[in-house]
Order: sequence, then C-alpha cells, then structure tokens
Amino acid sequence: MGGTVVDPRLVGALAAGSTAGRSGQDPPHGLAALSPREMDVLSLMAQGRTNSAIAERLVVSQGTVEKRVAAVFDKLDIPGSPSDNRRVLAVLRYLAERRQPAEQPVAIRPELRRPMLTRVA
Repeated sequence: MGGTVVDPRLVGALAAGSTAGRSGQDPPHGLAALSPREMDVLSLMAQGRTNSAIAERLVVSQGTVEKRVAAVFDKLDIPGSPSDNRRVLAVLRYLAERRQPAEQPVAIRPELRRPMLTRVA
C-alpha cells in the first residue's frame, strides 16, 4: 500500500525529454527558448561586450556569464567547430531573429541627389 501514481503520458513525455504530452505544444526554439537573463547576455554580446564586461554590467561573476553563454549556444543549437566562431554565429542569429521588417526606402529622384565630387581640393 501507499504507492505513488503517475500518469503514464507524463512519464513518457519526461522520458522523451518533451512536455508535448501535457500541453500539446512543441517546446520553444530559437530566441524564444532563452531565459530573460540569457537574452540579456546575448544582447550584450551583440553590442561587442566581452564576458568580463558582461559580468560587470550584470553584476554577476564571469563564471556565471560563461554558463549563460554556453546555455545560449546550446539552446540556439550552435555546435562547436574549429572553423566557426560560436559567439559570432549566436549574435548573427540574434540579429536575424530580432530584425523588424524594414520600411520601404524613400526613393530619391536622381536630379535631387548630390553630385559626387570629382576632384580633390
């Protein structure tokens, strides 16, 4: 007597590493998979900050920043490679996913453009 009952669907979902059995939704991917603090770290990476500068800005240890950066790489599925820079790839992904649709550029009539200087004074 006195056992614990667990829904077999929940056990299956946990064993598969997914919560799809409970919610019917896929787990988030891309930037949506990042925690707010991981987004903060990635945003500062995109600004060109080093890990030590990020640690100082967020008032955490450099080790904590390194763990967050590693989590960003994992969640964005950016594998280590001797020929690729994971940090740059993460920033490119961040910029690509956060880009807002650009407005249509304003057309400037050719006659209103400034002529290029053809000689140097």
